Amino acid sequence: MTYEFDEAVAVTEGTANLPQRWTMGPGFVHGGLLMSVALAGAAAVSPRPDAVTMSAHFMRPALAGAVQVDTQLLKSGRSLATVDTRLIQRDKVVVATITTFGDLARAEDASYQAASMPDLADRGHCLRVEPDKSPFVPEMARNLELLLTPESAAWTQGNTSEHAAMMGWVRFADHRPIDQLSLPMFADALPPPVFSLGAPTVWTPTIEFTLHTRRIPDTTWLGVSFTTSLVGGGFFESSGTLWDEAGNLVAMSRQLQLIEG
Repeated sequence: MTYEFDEAVAVTEGTANLPQRWTMGPGFVHGGLLMSVALAGAAAVSPRPDAVTMSAHFMRPALAGAVQVDTQLLKSGRSLATVDTRLIQRDKVVVATITTFGDLARAEDASYQAASMPDLADRGHCLRVEPDKSPFVPEMARNLELLLTPESAAWTQGNTSEHAAMMGWVRFADHRPIDQLSLPMFADALPPPVFSLGAPTVWTPTIEFTLHTRRIPDTTWLGVSFTTSLVGGGFFESSGTLWDEAGNLVAMSRQLQLIEG
């Protein structure tokens, strides 16, 4: 079976075709999908199987259509390999990433873990995001089944919170298996936490994004939690954790975003 996501991130002879179906409000391609495209390109030249850390700098918006994917293997050691990837449109770099690959199958169980899975509401008690019923839901959301906890969804009813948090459950709408290639996209799939504060913004472009993968995903749903601790100077940060259904920490993310009205 061919899944839509796999077609969206496929890199053939150094080129990917970004689909309109993965765009955000202003018509720009979703940042998480761009990271997954870059990861697909990087993985093709890496001698190691698993992307343990990936950092991306977003320089300008990407539009639907062809994008050049340039990769360079910077280092290949005994246990780690590092790849530089650049997505280019109209002869300009739109996203630059550095990805370090290792072997997560060899990782031992955690000897210390302070983080625990948030107490997420059962999926049956969450608000299902339905793109056809809201003009504020971006096009890319049609590819996902997204459930927000009642507290996280309160802003959709005009209510605000004292805490900038966005939590819920997410998976592919076509039930494509969740894998490492899709983790960058899922780490950027929820509305930004500042929405829960009632922040007067409609566009929150990412400046920098870092993802640490701690476990090979093996789950139908991802439980996700994103929080913001500082809004100011036109910026805010978003720190996230992604969990499998058994309560295992799969990945951790952090990004810096612009807040624009």
